[in-house]
Amino acid sequence: MIAHRPKKSAATLAGVNSDIQSYEKHFHHNLTASQRQRAALLSQKPHGRFDRSLLPDPVEYFARELGVLRGRGTWRDALCCFHQDTRPSLRVNTQTGAYRCMSCGASGCDVLAFQRQRYGQGFIDACRALGCWEGTR
Repeated sequence: MIAHRPKKSAATLAGVNSDIQSYEKHFHHNLTASQRQRAALLSQKPHGRFDRSLLPDPVEYFARELGVLRGRGTWRDALCCFHQDTRPSLRVNTQTGAYRCMSCGASGCDVLAFQRQRYGQGFIDACRALGCWEGTR
């Protein structure tokens, strides 16, 4: 037998919403001016959008960024750019763009994650650098 949760009444939900609003109001008043300004900037929606289909081909991208990719098949080896590497320890997936260094542990799921980690970029800046951000600014 499955136990069902009782439905919350509209009055209970309204009370929860008012508690959240009063907390946000109280929290906002305790911020410094620079923290309020930063919160306002972070709440703005970015102009443009991410389009995954515009990400560069992983083989071309990694060859450009890392030089020679050694091996055949889906996973190939390269010198890791995240530490002083003398033997190829970075494995890159030529289909998905995933990567993992067997020495230092640097890893990610696609070329966008690699771009962000290598150059210390934020999401939108990395998207723009890779040409997969559509829109203004």
